[in-house]
Amino acid sequence: MSLKGDYDVAGCRTHLEQNPDADCWSGCLARRACPFGVDHKPPADTARFHMKSFIGL
Repeated sequence: MSLKGDYDVAGCRTHLEQNPDADCWSGCLARRACPFGVDHKPPADTARFHMKSFIGL
């Protein structure tokens, strides 16, 4: 997140690329923290697939 509250897509991608062991590889931390989505969390392998796809955009 930027200080304005906007989603920093480039910063997120850079973080993922530079931190292959980061916790967020098992799913976006913001999405995992959302209390409304707790029952809809994808399995870790599915989340990792989507994160890999995200940085490949």
